[in-house]
Amino acid sequence: MVGLRIVSLVSAAVLCLGVVGACRQSSVDESDYTEEQAREFLKVGIERRAISARFGEPVSETAAADGGVVLVYHRPFRVRGTESPPQTVHFTGFTVYLREGKLVRWEPIIGNTSAP
Repeated sequence: MVGLRIVSLVSAAVLCLGVVGACRQSSVDESDYTEEQAREFLKVGIERRAISARFGEPVSETAAADGGVVLVYHRPFRVRGTESPPQTVHFTGFTVYLREGKLVRWEPIIGNTSAP
């Protein structure tokens, strides 16, 4: 009886770890985005909370001299060992300019950081 209970507990733990691992991987994949997806989503007037809900928290936030806020977002990148950086440039994130909590403009960030 005790042996069966231990086997059941171990099986349940393995199942839970598998489910958590599967959820984590899909959430990482879903948090990535292309420049086209950012362009479709980031429209003038969209609220900050909608931007954060889609792209997560910014990597930096700065108060602008005009009373607005500047947010910087970077795409989530995976570390790939000791590869040399790519020689081509591509979309690596974006900068958002907000006034009164709403988007007034945004700009893509282009760089040669390792692709996601």
